[in-house]
Amino acid sequence: MRPLSWWYYNALAGLLDAAMGMGLVAASSWALGMSVEPWALTIGAMLALLPDLDIVPAIVRGRVVEDHRATWWHAPLVVIPIVALLAFMLGGAYWALVAIACVLWHYLHDTPDGVRWFRPFSHYYWTHRGRHVRFAAKHDTWLKETWGRESVRAWIELPAALLLAIFVWVAILIA
Repeated sequence: MRPLSWWYYNALAGLLDAAMGMGLVAASSWALGMSVEPWALTIGAMLALLPDLDIVPAIVRGRVVEDHRATWWHAPLVVIPIVALLAFMLGGAYWALVAIACVLWHYLHDTPDGVRWFRPFSHYYWTHRGRHVRFAAKHDTWLKETWGRESVRAWIELPAALLLAIFVWVAILIA
């Protein structure tokens, strides 16, 4: 059985993505004069977390995860068009654009650690520093290094997620 801290670190890892998904829905709804609905915020959070769907079964089972970014869920050239098409078919142009923004945000947020931006044409990971052969660390190692101790990333992401949550609730109150 995994220690409680492992579950906590996994939740923290997705916090900013979920908050940004809600923030993108709130901002776009507010900008278009639409009401900000809780169900829409939930969809925004799920869209922003969608590329990490592959890791959920391993987290639920408490298993060690190798490089979950090697799966097709972390292939932006494949996932973004599919998600946009499905969102368009289910909700129209507004939801297609929101889906693109939320999923794209996730990949941009993951880029400092490496994303296979050009998969299926290339298997290289790309970061803001350039091309790399493979992802830097196994998921569990990455969790401990990023969320298990004080890190610059944690000090930036947690306040950012809090500010986004405040923005979302203000948008709900205003709308």
